[in-house]
Amino acid sequence: MAVREYRERIDIAQLTNDDLYKRYRVNHATLAYIIAQLDAALAPNTDRSHSLSTGYKVLITLRYLATGVIQLNTGDLHSVAQSSVSRAVSQTLDELSSQNVVRRHIRFPTTIESLNRNKQGFFHIARFPNVIGVIDGTHVQIQAPSIDEPMYVNRMGYHSINTQVMFLKIVKYVTK
Repeated sequence: MAVREYRERIDIAQLTNDDLYKRYRVNHATLAYIIAQLDAALAPNTDRSHSLSTGYKVLITLRYLATGVIQLNTGDLHSVAQSSVSRAVSQTLDELSSQNVVRRHIRFPTTIESLNRNKQGFFHIARFPNVIGVIDGTHVQIQAPSIDEPMYVNRMGYHSINTQVMFLKIVKYVTK
C-alpha cells in the first residue's frame, strides 16, 4: 500500500492584502467575515486525513469563482484533489445561500424610489442612463470542441464558454 503524501498548503496569514486580493478578490477583513459567517456549518468534524478548514474551503471557492479555471487547476494550487475542490465549492455556495448571507449583501431594487436611486447612482458614476443594476460573468474552461473550435478560444488563449449567472427573487407588490 502506498503512503499518502500531503503537500504543504498556502498559509493565508503570509499573504498581504494585495496578494490576497489578486488571487481571491477579497482582503483579510472580508475573508475573516466570510469565514466567521460559515464556520459553524463548514468546519470539519475531525482533524483526520488533513480535512479542509472552513477558511480553506472558502479560499478554494473564491479562487474557483475568481478565475473560472477548471477544478483540477484550483486543486493543484491548493494541494487538494479535484474532488475536494468540487465538494468545497458546493458546500460553501450552499451555505452562502442557505444562511441568507448573500441576501444581506446583494439586494435588488424593490421600490420605485430604490430604482431611481440606482439610476442616479450609475449615471453619476459612468454617465450611463437608466441602469438599475449590473451582473458579471466568467469564462468556464472547456475541452476544445471538434466543431467551430476557434469560436471557443477566449482572449486569454484557452477554450471556454462565457457564462452569466444571476439569482432573483421576484416580489409582487400590491398597491392600495
